[in-house]
Formats: sequence, structure tokens, C-alpha cells
Amino acid sequence: MSDHEASFPGELPVEEMSEYLRLYLDETGEQLDALVNTLLALEADPANAAELNEAFRLIHSIKGSSALLGLDRITTLTHHLESHFERLRSGRRVLDGEVMNVVLRCIDFLRTCNEHLRKGEPLESAGDLLDQVKSLERSGLAAATAAVPRPADSRRDDAAPADTSSEPTATPVSEGECWRIRVQFAAALPMAEMKAELILTRLEQLGALVDLQPPRVTLPEIIGLSGFEAVLRSDAAVGELETASRPDGVVDVVIEPVALGTKAVAFMGPAVDDVYGDDTAGRDSEPKAPEATGGPRADVPAPQATTAEKARAATGLVETVRVDVDRLDVLLNLTGELVVNRARLSQLAGDMAPAFGKTTLTGRTQGVINALEQLRDGADPAAAGAVADVLEQIELLHQQARLWDVSRQRFAEFTAAIDQLTRVSNSLQRGVLNTRMVPVGPLFNRFRRTVRDIALELGKRVHLDLVGEKTELDKRMIDEIGDPLNHLVRNCIDHGIEPIDVRLRHGKSEVATVRLLAAHRGNSLFITGEDDGGGIDTTRVGQIAVDRGLLTADTVETLAERELIELIWQPGFSTAREVSDISGRGVGMDIVRTKIAALNGSIEVESTRGQGTRFTIRLPLTLTITRCMLFRLPQGVVAVPIENVREIVSIAGQAKVRVHGREVCDIRGEMLPVVTADDLFAWSGEPSAASATAETVVIMTANRRSLGLRVDALLGGQDIVVKPLDEQFAHVRGLGGASILGDGSVCLLLDVANCLDTIQRASGGEGLAASEPLRSPS
Repeated sequence: MSDHEASFPGELPVEEMSEYLRLYLDETGEQLDALVNTLLALEADPANAAELNEAFRLIHSIKGSSALLGLDRITTLTHHLESHFERLRSGRRVLDGEVMNVVLRCIDFLRTCNEHLRKGEPLESAGDLLDQVKSLERSGLAAATAAVPRPADSRRDDAAPADTSSEPTATPVSEGECWRIRVQFAAALPMAEMKAELILTRLEQLGALVDLQPPRVTLPEIIGLSGFEAVLRSDAAVGELETASRPDGVVDVVIEPVALGTKAVAFMGPAVDDVYGDDTAGRDSEPKAPEATGGPRADVPAPQATTAEKARAATGLVETVRVDVDRLDVLLNLTGELVVNRARLSQLAGDMAPAFGKTTLTGRTQGVINALEQLRDGADPAAAGAVADVLEQIELLHQQARLWDVSRQRFAEFTAAIDQLTRVSNSLQRGVLNTRMVPVGPLFNRFRRTVRDIALELGKRVHLDLVGEKTELDKRMIDEIGDPLNHLVRNCIDHGIEPIDVRLRHGKSEVATVRLLAAHRGNSLFITGEDDGGGIDTTRVGQIAVDRGLLTADTVETLAERELIELIWQPGFSTAREVSDISGRGVGMDIVRTKIAALNGSIEVESTRGQGTRFTIRLPLTLTITRCMLFRLPQGVVAVPIENVREIVSIAGQAKVRVHGREVCDIRGEMLPVVTADDLFAWSGEPSAASATAETVVIMTANRRSLGLRVDALLGGQDIVVKPLDEQFAHVRGLGGASILGDGSVCLLLDVANCLDTIQRASGGEGLAASEPLRSPS
């Protein structure tokens, strides 16, 4: 195909092919992740037959899917990879470092192809990478055969063929019988020509290919290839020949001895329904064992009729459906609107409740009516008229009282309906959120490759330990958290893990450990990344801070160890002694904290010299609906995520002092800065005097830092639907979004981490809000 291969073959409409392409991208993405994990397992145990078979199956599936979409460059590369893994499975080649590096580069290329396809861009040529894969087919087979024991079902140790995409060169055989081999494919077998190529490659490793019909060069041009006939001279057993000739998709093989000089005849047999079903492209192509007699198979085994239910019972699989994340976003937005309307109804019911409280008005008005009727009957005519007028008005009030009684009963039914709506909307909300929740396992498994590559580059030995892989997180959060975690893992290996000789000198294991752990706590997900390296050198951190002009030497001397560690989050800060491809530019950790803060999360770091470093990331389970505490300010209502609210206190009568121009209050022995909304944001109009005198303070916390915010009133806790800010407000530091309350008013969501940063900068960076609160003197 041309350099701009990106179009779809066949006669299907482009829209329908786009659907197939989306499925292809989803499936191959998962298959590539699984292939990386399989390869890393093989790196530790190259002769593991189960892992070799799994790798072969994954590559075979990718090849089949790409061929169906006409992605020739991907199909060609994976075809050669598949051929090479067939050699690995048979023991004719060992999976050494050279092979591993080439295969991993192929996976990187396939990931790049997926990105191009996702963006509608043309595919790049495999070029040199394809040449490297082909060179594996011609290199070091004899040494590899001697180094690795042959599996029980392996073929003879013949030389591997050259590039299988060209006409084969027969391997000379000095002796042996001639065999006619007729191979029949299943009906409509995908990539039948490649299946034929695979069989011919296997047969050439067992002997010399004398003749073939149809000719090998014409195989790719035959539409609906139903089989072929070959004449082979070989001294291999019939069982070996049949094993080589019967991969998946082959329904009949006939092998018979013939005289030397016999020519193959054109294969005319009709294609036979595949006894294995129609999913040949994605099946493991492990050859079937020969019959016990060792002779040619005379018949085709009867197909096994299995239902979908039996298949699921046998495999333990659960039916799943792929859903576009954008569709889930729409559904979640509608659920959010339902939550807002539910809150509106609840608030209206609360406002109306006093009007429908139980009263004795009906009984009282009836008593007044009875008394007035008696008065009217005994009064003179002049007075009776006045009494009748009053009686008429009281009668109207009595009717209204009876209406209130009926309305009170209806209001009780109304509140019961709201309660039912609340239960249903809560269940719907949880259900929709659960559809977006995916395990963090696939995300964690990506870092096996990262750890392997960086450790090799740095000459270190590192083991990655994964815990809590089944813990679930919102799909959008999974997509966003990958880059920060990648920075942390790279820094753990580069900065945290010591060289092997240093570890041995300190009595540590030669193999270092990096651990990723995920766990739910409350409404948050905690991801911990830790290493058993040398820890953060706070002395060097302080020196770098002085050299860069971030702090003075005197200030560094007064900082606690935890405050020195916090300096690693400063933009451009790096402890690397030289810049490399891995680190040293001072952008990684700043990006990590900024990205996590954008997800309404926080990150904390703990380090012990000589023992290691631990990073703890806290994330909300979803970015859309958040549990918050609501507070009233003179400027309006603000919401603070419940995870960022430490406590709510009254500072009336508490000791207050000013430090660096900022009010500081003694809260049970801790000196905390106390601010107003005017200190955080530049509101239009004059600053509010009421805010400065408010005695109710909410203690907000993030990244081990705390801050007190004066508020007028506490409005309670509520689930709010977070909406992104308009462009003109998106740049305002300290705001994390907005929401609509039940009464229709707008509520602003505070970004606590940014609020703390704002106060710290306004205080001259002296650390008032930068670390743990100051301790008041006892």
C-alpha cells in the first residue's frame, strides 16, 4: 500500500469500517499490553512453553485483525514476528536480549500505528524495523539450538529459511522418502495464503520442497484459497509431517508416499466448514498432536457442537459490551442533572414543610362557627345580620382549614415520592459511575516495561511489585494519572535506587524493589509508589535551593527535614548531577503535583535516609460528582471537597497574632494562618468587613498543609455535580469548578491546594502555609 495507507479496503461504507477500526484499536491496545507482560515473563524464563504460546497467539490475533482491515504494514510486520515466535516455540531459537529488544521496538511501532489510526493519520513504514525482524530469522540458529533444550514436540534442527515472503530455497536432503502432502483449509479462512506460508515454512524445516501447486509466488493473489498440494523429500516421521501441516484452520491433511520425481497437481478439493468455528483469526495456533499410530489421518474429526452458554461456563467469562466513553459522559451528565433536580425538589419540600405542619385550626374554626350560629339564632334581627356576615367569613376559613388538612396528607405523599426519587437517583448515580470504573491493573502493568528499560539503561536490577491491581477508578482518571505515575516510577529508579555496588556495600539486596499499591479509603483512591533505595538527601536538597536562590542559607538551617523534602516540588528543581534522557531537567515532579492537583487530588512524600521514599497520591473516585461541605460567604456559597475539610471551629476568644502580615490563630496548640475570601480572590467591589469579623472558621488541608478560612455559616454536606469553568474563569487559581445548587444559584468549588499555594506566595514564601502548622509555645 502507499505511504498514505490509512484508507479502508473492501466495499463496506466508511462509517461501518470506522466502527470496525474502533474495535480493532480497543482490542489491539489490550493485546499489546498483554504481550508486553508476557514478554517480560519470558525474559525471566525464555523456555516457558505456555508464555511462548500466549505470545504467539497474541501476535497471531493482531495479524489477523489488521489483515481484515487491510492494514498491510502492520500485517507484514506481525507476520514475520509470528514466524519468528514459531521458531521460538519449537526451540530452534532462544528468546535472548537481542530478540527481546527488537520485539519490544515492534510493540512500540504498533502502538504508534494505533495512535496514527486513532487520529486519522497515515501509517509510517516499518522500514529498518522490518529488516531487523527479518534478520532475526537468519541469525545464530545453530548456537541457539545448542543453548536451549528442544521441546518434546519440536521439529528437526534444520536451518531456518530466509525471508518467507519470497520464493523458498529448498534445503538439500541427501536421503529420505518423497511425500505428497495435500492440505485443505476451512471455508472462508481469513489469510489462507499466510496460513499456507506458515505450513510451507514448517515443512521446509523438515526436508526439501520438491514441488508445489499452486506456485508459491501466486499464493497471495488467490482469492478464497482452499488448499494446496506439495511434494516433499524428507526423512521425518509421518507424525512430524502432519503436526507441521495442521495448524488451526486446517480441516484435512492427506500424506502419502510417492515416487521420486512425482509432481504436485493443482488442488481442486472444495473448502470444508471449519470444525473449530469461525474465529480462526484470534485463536491459538498451537499444532495438534499426531495420532498415536503415527500414520496419515484418514478422516476429519466430527465437530463438537457447543452453545454460547457452555462456552462461557467452560471459560468462566462474563459477557461484556464495549461502550464509547463519550456516551457514558452524556449519561453521567444527565444523571448529574437528575441529582440537581432532586436537590431542588428536596429544598422546595423543606421550604414548604412549615406551611403543612399539623395544627388544630380545623377544630377551632368549627367551635367558633357553632358559637356564632347559636348567637345568631338568639340575637335581635339587627345583630343577627352582623353575626351572619362574620359567620360567613369564618366558614370560608373553615373550608381553607379543611383544604390544609387534605394538602398536608398530599404533602406527606409528596415527600415520600421525593424519598423514593432520592433512592432511585442515588442508585442510578452509583450505577453510572460504576460503568466508568475500571481496574488500575492495566495501568500498573504498563510500568513493567518502563522499569525494565530504565533499569537496563542505568545498569540496575529492579523488581516491580504491584498490589491492589483490582482496585477501580474512573476511566477518565485512569487516562490522566498515567503520566504522573510514569514520572514517579522513573524518578524512583533513577534517583531513589542506588547502584548495585552501593546497595551491596550497605547490606541491601542486589535487586531493588519498586512497589505500586492502590486502595480505596472512604470516597478516595490512594495510590502509593515506594522504593527501597537511599531516600532523599535533604542536605543536597537544601544546598541546591541555596544555589538556585530559592532560599537563603540561614533559612535552610531553620527548616525541618519535611520542609526540605517539600522543595522537590518547586518548578525546575532537580537533584540530578547531570542531565540525561531520563531525568535532570527539573520538570518531572512539578508536572506530577500540577497534574494531580488538576484532578482534585493531592500528593505527599515521605523519605527515610538509607531506607527509601514513599509517594502517596489521593484522588477522588470520579471528577464529576463530589461530596462537599457548603459554606456561605458574603460573596456567595462555596464548596470544599469533604476530603479537604479537617474540622470546623469557632475562634471566638482564641489568641490571635500576626506573622509576616498574616493573622495566625491558636487552634488547640497549633498556630494556623486564618484568611478571608478577599485574601484568596480579587472580588469586584469593596472587601467585606463582615468576613474579617466572622468567628466560624473551616480548617482546610492538602499536602500536609493547613489553612483556616473565615465563613459566615455552615450549610451542610451535599453531593454536587462539578461543571468546568468558563474560559474567562478557568485561569483563576484556587477555583476547581462550579455547580448549580437546588435553589438555582451558582456554587464555586475551591481548589484547596492552590488556595494554600496562593497564601504561601502572598506571605513571601516563608512557609506559613507550606508545611505542618507551627506549634504554639506550651
